[in-house]
Amino acid sequence: MCEYQGKTKYELLNREQHKIALEASESSEQLQSQSRWLHTFLTTRHKTFYTILLLLFIVSGIVAVRRHRSPEALGRMNIYIRKSIQNGVQQRSHRFRFPVARYTRREFPLPGPFISFMPWIPIFADRLTRQTIIYSSTGVYILPPSINFYETCGVEYINGSHLYKASSLASQTRNSNQLKKSSIYAKREIIVSGGQWMTPQLLQLSGIGDKDLLKKFGIPVIQDLPGVGINQQDRSEGVYVVKLKENVNIAGIRSINCTYNATPDDPCLIDYMKHPQTALYASNSVLFAILHSTQPKLPKLPDTALVFLPVRFTGFRENWVNESLEYPVGTYLSVIINLAHVDNNVGSVRIQSTNAFDTPLIQLKHFSGPNKQIDLSRTIQSIRYLRTLLFNSSFSQYIDYEELPGDQVQTDKQLSEFIHKWVWGHHACCTAKIGNTKTDPFAVLNSKAQVKGIKNLRVCDISIFPKIPGYYPLIPIITACEKIADDIIKHTKY
Repeated sequence: MCEYQGKTKYELLNREQHKIALEASESSEQLQSQSRWLHTFLTTRHKTFYTILLLLFIVSGIVAVRRHRSPEALGRMNIYIRKSIQNGVQQRSHRFRFPVARYTRREFPLPGPFISFMPWIPIFADRLTRQTIIYSSTGVYILPPSINFYETCGVEYINGSHLYKASSLASQTRNSNQLKKSSIYAKREIIVSGGQWMTPQLLQLSGIGDKDLLKKFGIPVIQDLPGVGINQQDRSEGVYVVKLKENVNIAGIRSINCTYNATPDDPCLIDYMKHPQTALYASNSVLFAILHSTQPKLPKLPDTALVFLPVRFTGFRENWVNESLEYPVGTYLSVIINLAHVDNNVGSVRIQSTNAFDTPLIQLKHFSGPNKQIDLSRTIQSIRYLRTLLFNSSFSQYIDYEELPGDQVQTDKQLSEFIHKWVWGHHACCTAKIGNTKTDPFAVLNSKAQVKGIKNLRVCDISIFPKIPGYYPLIPIITACEKIADDIIKHTKY
């Protein structure tokens, strides 16, 4: 984000800074002088007229635009309105205190257009910003200095490579504090699309998130949203691998020496250039998939997708591509056990520092939800199903042996240990969920993907879902983006 305006009319920059500024301004001679000046012309018997004038002060400052110039000082301005004389007795004055920001005339020249309250007094209502502007010998006073809601205005960034510490080359770059920071300001909205991990990280670093976490790192709380970074969900994906006999290649003889473009003379790439319709690279290398239901059955959809591959694949791990290429394509059959509909939303994403280049603490917590035993049992059932499918059918004649989990892994306890060791996921989501922001304390976004309590800020990525969608998230993400795009277009028309 960038500079956030105050949530109430008594805030600018952030609450702590404003509090300090207000305390410091209590003894400000200039503000006291200004208050006495205002006291002079607002102390009157004409109660009705100046009550209307006071309302103009308030109404003119309800909505204000961003001012990127920093004020010289922040403080309060006292405005006194005296009641009418009753029975010949002078009534006490009522004091009204307003926040005020002071600028120099040089930094804040008289623009326009204005409506002047009274020709003999330099008080104006800026029709563009709807703020009250007071010109005096001591400076230019803006009342109120901030808008009554938070608003994003831009992003701060550093241009460079391998700055984020998730990169293996991050240690080779200079300290991010030594690099030049730049800012981009938005005319209308900021849309965060950092994904399931960086979106909550960016929100938390910007003061939007659980207040206890933000205070721990000394981050001013812009909006207390405890739902930021929680509700993380992911598929619990497992693997089943069998080695095929020597004279068998289920990918076709033309695919046996594929290097997946790892070498300049990849024979399968050459084959694809010659036969773009039938070569292995004409597809995503998936042989076929089965939607499989385990017990207890879900009411509407199968809970698991079984995806069959003609390679030795053990999961998305470091160096997994090179490890798979050590074995000829088509000589192994691997099955991804995609437990798509998990009942587990206890994962989380939490910042570990105030450095935007540090990675957050990501806790996926597979098989940790309230029904973790049911989720674990579903994967065990799928392994037993695959064993029956492959070894108790005519396909068994092509199988040499089961590599993973292996013939020695048979009991539920052994299978459970295997699953915990090899489980992975790559569809993490739901860390800034859409929900009813009025009734759900953990909802971060409304139905238009707007961040609760923050004007002109939306999120558009996989983090927005309340529950992990479908078997693969691509189509749900595209659908959500189309819907959010429509909302943005409609919003800009008004």
